[in-house]
Amino acid sequence: MKKLVAIIVVIVMVTAVFTACAETTVPESSADISAEQATQEATETDSEESESEAAPAEEGVTERLDAMAAEYGWQQPFWYEEPSENTLKMAESALDGSVLNFGPNGEEAVLGSDFVAAVTEDQKNQIEALDGMTAALCMRWTGSFWPNQQVAGITDTLASYGIEVITTTDANSDDVTQISNIEAAIAMEPDLLFIHPTNEATLTDVCKKAVDAGIKIIFMDQAVDGLEAGTDYVTTVTCDNLLNGMRHADIVAQALEGKTEKNVGILYYAPQFTATNDRYEGFVTRLAAKYPDINIVAIAPFEDALDTEAPAAALLTAHPEINAIYTEWDEPAIGIISAARAAGLSSEDLAIGTDLMSDEVVLDLAQGGYVKGISTQDPYQQGVAEATAGALALIGADVPAFIEVVPTVVTRDNLADIYEEVCGEPLFEEAAEALKQ
Repeated sequence: MKKLVAIIVVIVMVTAVFTACAETTVPESSADISAEQATQEATETDSEESESEAAPAEEGVTERLDAMAAEYGWQQPFWYEEPSENTLKMAESALDGSVLNFGPNGEEAVLGSDFVAAVTEDQKNQIEALDGMTAALCMRWTGSFWPNQQVAGITDTLASYGIEVITTTDANSDDVTQISNIEAAIAMEPDLLFIHPTNEATLTDVCKKAVDAGIKIIFMDQAVDGLEAGTDYVTTVTCDNLLNGMRHADIVAQALEGKTEKNVGILYYAPQFTATNDRYEGFVTRLAAKYPDINIVAIAPFEDALDTEAPAAALLTAHPEINAIYTEWDEPAIGIISAARAAGLSSEDLAIGTDLMSDEVVLDLAQGGYVKGISTQDPYQQGVAEATAGALALIGADVPAFIEVVPTVVTRDNLADIYEEVCGEPLFEEAAEALKQ
């Protein structure tokens, strides 16, 4: 019996020794590290290296977007295209303007500020020496911040060259109306025709009539299908809309810092329109590439920018977990603000990121409301670049096929300065007083 007990004691002691050895941490420098541990460490190292690299594989971003869509039950808009190599490169960049968007046919972008600054005194003198030059403006819509600033930038710059604007039309975002407006403008025989297209596809024939009449066309935001830059039209001038959308992703991400749940909804413009489509693509690509802790839980379309309270309310009701919403410009954002107020949400419950600086959006930002930041276009400077392109075309000077104006990030801290820079006047009194609170 004593022998049996002794044997059991020995077995227990040996087992304890082996167990202790197995649980002892082996220094990483030891040659005895297990294959499993080596594999795990190699995997962790690869992961760390991949996180520090500038650009992930394209399928990584696409797969993440697909995974979110599948998990939360939403689908990309019909016009959505997977991000290009350049878009991915931009999404991983510092968003400092070193990586720019390309034109509709792959044209390399030229910065509007550089383009305008390069005009020589001799060119200015040649333009001013022209006699009786006229221009027509066919706008998609008028009466709000963006078109008003565009028209002012074009009109002021043309006037400085002695070129008269003889008509400015409003299509109310309707294709048929804009076709009629362009035909009426052609009949006035202007030398320059500035068009903000309602649709890339439906305006081709009427724009070709302008080409045949010898009128020089400058497009705002997007060109029309079937026309070639430098041959049929002078140029397209736009904001860098991919960059704009990506900067909004950063604004939303910053607003969600410290939140346990980071759930984003998107209220997007439903039609195919290059400028807003690019902003959407920039936003979702940047989120997928840079912010793995933020989820896109729902997206919803709207057709009328002035009637977004109902779709915004439906989005918030169906997805109460949403604590940030992105929309592509200021007018639809106003509807989201109204819906949030009606739902009893506080500015701590919901963050909004959007473009442009209408009074309602600016005031909300100044008051510390739902709008946490703006990545704004500078439509006045876009108008300056458009008018400069048209004026140079009149003397046969070379004009780039695609010109971009870089957007500016606006926070509550720099709101007063950027407002004056973009709008050309001091921040209005109610917003200025709100900043003092």
